[in-house]
Amino acid sequence: MEEFEHEQTDSEGNFVLTKTGLNEEDHGLPRKLRQEEIDKILTTKSDIRQNVCWSLGCENKSSVWVREIQFDMKGDKVGINQHVVSTSDYNGPVPGFCNAHIVLGPTELAEKVYWDKTEIYLGLRPRKWWVIFTDGTKQGGLCELLNPKSLKPRTNDVHCKNQTI
Repeated sequence: MEEFEHEQTDSEGNFVLTKTGLNEEDHGLPRKLRQEEIDKILTTKSDIRQNVCWSLGCENKSSVWVREIQFDMKGDKVGINQHVVSTSDYNGPVPGFCNAHIVLGPTELAEKVYWDKTEIYLGLRPRKWWVIFTDGTKQGGLCELLNPKSLKPRTNDVHCKNQTI
């Protein structure tokens, strides 16, 4: 029986499978096209921006604006745009931060959005969050830090004595 490079056979020479030769990257084309459409929508939405800082009580002028907030289920190897939940469905002007609130403000915003998403209330527990700004920079962190009490199970030890009456 003649062997072909793209075919695989078992020890008895029986045909098992045909290798297609496609890369894993080739299978991601529909995902990439879908992401391009979402990016176009987000770019259009990010043209409408808040003038003042999003942080509560701050009236300073915004210097950086949030394009999107993403939550993902992947581990350390996650890249941008590999999210399971995002803010692409939000309307209205995109929030901005002044220079004084650029460090802690995105974490507060991510927490607010985290608890606003239906997926979270239905039990989805993403591992990481990303706040992506209109200038292409991003901040991120672990979702456990947004509200650690709600993500970790709470246990109580109950000790009972065996009493006889």
